[in-house]
Amino acid sequence: MSFIINGLSKLIGTALPCFYSYKLLKKPTNEKLKQVTQYWTVYGAYSTIDWIAKTFFIACLIPFYDVLSLMFVLYITIPQTGGSNFVYKKILAPFIRQKERAIDKCLNTVYQKIWDFAPSLLSNAANSIFTMLGSMTTTTFQQSIVQSAEEVQEDELNISVDESDNVVEVKLEPIDYTYGDDDEVIIVEKRGRGKSRRTSAIPNVTCRRSSRVASKSPPIDSN
Repeated sequence: MSFIINGLSKLIGTALPCFYSYKLLKKPTNEKLKQVTQYWTVYGAYSTIDWIAKTFFIACLIPFYDVLSLMFVLYITIPQTGGSNFVYKKILAPFIRQKERAIDKCLNTVYQKIWDFAPSLLSNAANSIFTMLGSMTTTTFQQSIVQSAEEVQEDELNISVDESDNVVEVKLEPIDYTYGDDDEVIIVEKRGRGKSRRTSAIPNVTCRRSSRVASKSPPIDSN
């Protein structure tokens, strides 16, 4: 609810007077310009007080602060009420007239300090921005180098693993002399970490490709 009320206050206090000011500037008259100037002066003072009240939590101590703010904005915005003229002449103008010299002196001091320190402030801000951008660029470059090194190392590891997959183990096993007296050469292809490739559907059975050397008949005893 507070969000809606604040939105209405800003809409009524700024959007409508901007439209009225535009219409006034098309055919300006002294009286209307005076009224518009008084309104914007009062609304500027109200905006400043509202910001202070909400920043330092003074608004939390005032019951129905948002509703009261909306009612005040309506009062100074509607021309028929004459609220801006009354607030300006009876409250705001006497206060500013009393503090005018002190306000001018304070503003001149602030403007002079800003003018004196503006070049150094801008230079420091620019150096900070360039330093931050340089550090970000350096960090990004270092990360890209590290990532590239990791990718190269991973590729080398994959190549070594692929080469280890093609290890061939050669075993010499004697065969039954019923079939011949030669040795049979069994070639077993290993995959991964010493595990033989299995193509058999039976568990724990290794399929092996074998090539037999030309067999000879067992020696015949001449006796």
